[in-house]
Amino acid sequence: MRNTLFSIFFFMCLGVPFSAQADTENLDDFQIPLFQRKKPQWGVEITTTLNAFGTHALTPSQGSTPAYGLTFHLEYQPAILQSYGVLSLGPSFALYPISGGITPSLFSLLSVGGRVLYQARYWREQPIVPMLGYAVEYLNFHFNSGIQGSTLLKGPVLGLWMLLNVLESTAAAQMYMSTGISRSYLVLEWRNLHGESPDLAIIDGGSYYLGLRFEF
Repeated sequence: MRNTLFSIFFFMCLGVPFSAQADTENLDDFQIPLFQRKKPQWGVEITTTLNAFGTHALTPSQGSTPAYGLTFHLEYQPAILQSYGVLSLGPSFALYPISGGITPSLFSLLSVGGRVLYQARYWREQPIVPMLGYAVEYLNFHFNSGIQGSTLLKGPVLGLWMLLNVLESTAAAQMYMSTGISRSYLVLEWRNLHGESPDLAIIDGGSYYLGLRFEF
């Protein structure tokens, strides 16, 4: 009986350091805010540009008038693939309005498509996240000159995203509690979409986009 009690006491003493270590690790996890530990699986991005197709005019009637750009992206990023960066993919929608009465309406140049992105994000609250990817868009166009049709655009995407959470963590925590958004980014991207159509000049020019991205 005495040997049995001694054995139980001995193994309990051995277990104390391991239990204390486990409790310390759990405490460390608990001290990290939930919005920082969460791996968001969805991203919504809105960007704009003052020159959507570089310096090239799509038609002679456009001249030097730029085509503006407003793009919307919805992307799925599986949590299981976020150990070595973040891979995301999803659909996109874009408007390319041109001022000066060159097109019938704001919706005369619009596209639907998608893109695949890789975010070089390797640690929690990484302030700057490089990004690269590939985008495909199906552009529909209609000009007042009578030119109309559609064409396929595709090309690389490069960017730098700045994590806004690091600027004000309290506001980031409040946003997560009220909306479920765990990461907010200011995004700067360069896109070089190119394509050909019998009715348009060859589209091949890089453009810079600025916008916001929210992940939840």
